Amino acid sequence: MSPLSAPLLKSANRITYGYFGADTPELKTLLKKILHDTDSKFLKWALIRMSGWDRKEKVENLFHIHGSADKLIPIVIVKPDIVIEGGGHLMVYAQADQISKILNDRLTTIHSAE
Repeated sequence: MSPLSAPLLKSANRITYGYFGADTPELKTLLKKILHDTDSKFLKWALIRMSGWDRKEKVENLFHIHGSADKLIPIVIVKPDIVIEGGGHLMVYAQADQISKILNDRLTTIHSAE
């Protein structure tokens, strides 16, 4: 995503619904609210930072969950620990139960190891 796409991403429409994976009326309503509340300057800043991200090594103690269908941050450019099949950019809402279980299992494992 180019920083020039910030104005396009600020409005809820077919394109933004597709990029964010908002495929239900509930997710579309949520996305509209998120986009409305997102500061344009912040959005442009975030797009610039994301497009220039060049970290080669994994951050210590990072546990990365990523969706296979995320169009904003395509899975081919990341190396997640867990892949949520069909998960889009809004998977924390759309697949909340699945992600919650993964996080609870991970936290239990960490706690047991201490």
